[in-house]
Amino acid sequence: MFRTFYFDVKTGKMLKNLSKINLKLCQRIVRRLYSEGNVLKLREREIIQDVFPSTASDEMGSKFMRKTQTIYAGFDPTAESLHVGNLLVIMGLLQCQRRGHEPIALLGGATGLIGDPSGRSTERSMLEMSTVERNLAGIGKQIEGVFENHRKYFLKDGSGAAERLPPLRILNNADWYSSVKLIDFISTVGRHFRMGSMLSRTSVQSRINSESGMSFTEFTYQIFQAYDWLHLLKEYDCRFQLGGSDQMGNIMSGHELISRMDKRKVYGITQPIVTNEEGDKYGKSAGQAIWLNPQMTSPFSFYQFFLRSRDADVERLLKLFTFLPLRQIKEIMDRHRNTPEIREAQKKLAQQVTILIHGQEGLETAERVSEALYGGNITALGELSYADVKTTFQGAPLAELIMEPGMTVLDVAMRAKCFPTTDDAIRIITAGGFRINLQRTTNISEVLSPGIHILKNGISLLRLCQRIVRRLHSEGNVLKLREREIIQDVFPSTASASNGEVPEIELIIKQVTILIHGQEGLETAERVSEALYGGNITALGELSYADVKTTFQGAPLAELIMEPGMSVLDVAMRAKCFPTTDDAIRIITAGGFRINLQRTTNISEVLSPGIHILKNGISLLRVGKRNYYIVKWV
Repeated sequence: MFRTFYFDVKTGKMLKNLSKINLKLCQRIVRRLYSEGNVLKLREREIIQDVFPSTASDEMGSKFMRKTQTIYAGFDPTAESLHVGNLLVIMGLLQCQRRGHEPIALLGGATGLIGDPSGRSTERSMLEMSTVERNLAGIGKQIEGVFENHRKYFLKDGSGAAERLPPLRILNNADWYSSVKLIDFISTVGRHFRMGSMLSRTSVQSRINSESGMSFTEFTYQIFQAYDWLHLLKEYDCRFQLGGSDQMGNIMSGHELISRMDKRKVYGITQPIVTNEEGDKYGKSAGQAIWLNPQMTSPFSFYQFFLRSRDADVERLLKLFTFLPLRQIKEIMDRHRNTPEIREAQKKLAQQVTILIHGQEGLETAERVSEALYGGNITALGELSYADVKTTFQGAPLAELIMEPGMTVLDVAMRAKCFPTTDDAIRIITAGGFRINLQRTTNISEVLSPGIHILKNGISLLRLCQRIVRRLHSEGNVLKLREREIIQDVFPSTASASNGEVPEIELIIKQVTILIHGQEGLETAERVSEALYGGNITALGELSYADVKTTFQGAPLAELIMEPGMSVLDVAMRAKCFPTTDDAIRIITAGGFRINLQRTTNISEVLSPGIHILKNGISLLRVGKRNYYIVKWV
């Protein structure tokens, strides 16, 4: 005989004499708790882009609601630190853990030696084993630290949620590949892969058709990632894999292998590749990665990266990189739109992400440094530790000096090697191009004093003001030699300004262009300049095909036949602006693509004459800041 027992979902104690009303209430609570475990609801936060198989959403949702699932994401040790570009995958694992599911962070101690070709145009450099081991240690420690910060700072409401979190597993796939024999692996696992399917993957096609090609090593990567999933399924009943949208091919390979070697159903979840307006992967500033390691990117620089987020991006970033409820994000954005100058949304984003990665101490350091530097607060600057200052100004030259009686501003500037010569120091300091502890100083003979030039932490922060330096260099105007009667005249005679100080550069350019290329050459140059820098689409349509080819020398040319219904995505791919369709969709929708100087983000927009096709039968395509492509319609 079967007996049914009911338990209080909060205390875990068995309930007796359960009435029908209480039973219904209990059932509603249980259903609500399990429904909160449905990971696919993260679509509301735009964290999920797609699922595989594409028709399995209902089936996946049902599994998430019925019981705890195990989900994994992989991290290859290509550097000693993860960067902001990896953060969305970590957020995905955290969001799954918050919903009661068991996360696995799989470190690629083995696959990192092979190199994932997804999203790359060239093969990764081979890593030494010692480098891989060092990178593994750093990345594993970072992931563990982020999960600990999440437990410590984001689940402290007294509800006991932190204690109920499923544990994080950090695994290394080198642990199982170290005992695998090559012949056995090929004969048992390799026979389940089909060359047609492997060759059809987007990551493979884009590389095979590229100039650099694809090595056999990279080609095998999908086999090993597929086997990783099979191993995790056997050992941990891991039914779900999480990864960026560029991992869809590898997820499909794993799904295919498991369908042949294990009858259990498995599922893939992909996340969007977050990009900036130029189409570059999110997480770079001035071309440099924003690392999660505080020794590589200081908490201050990390905080400032998010604080500088564009108004157009900040709402989406709050959804992706914070745990704030959507209702609260909406309230923040409503206030932000009313008073954008306060930058409430950016501050909240920077605070939430910084505390997740660097903890409360890291956030406080970032805010102290920000207040010191941008608030002009010399007292706050004196509160910073030497370690804070070194980390904040990574790469700045350091000098340890002995304080001597009567030491002057000029003395410290020269001993700290701020200037190559004393003459340079005197000229720039007296012109106002030098600061000590944020304060401009122009008196080279001023004696250093504690509290002003030397902070209470024993540090002096010296800074050259680049604008002043550039202005001083601009005073190298040769025409000033008239004052010494070294110059008698100039030609053309009208080419110097009325005050004799700044040459009329435009007039000089015109005269020289006529001299070299004639009047026709000047007119062509002016038409092109007006078209490109004046944003004049009409002027662009007046250019001849020869003018366009000459102007954009080296830009790829494509002659295309116009077809009814041809879209923005169609022309981008036929003109070979992108290696893959996935790349095209990602970059165009992020705002990194222009047609005839106009940004377009709608991949399905149908091309129309006068806008996408100029009256000269040309379309000028641009990817990012300076990659031009010319299309001539025939």
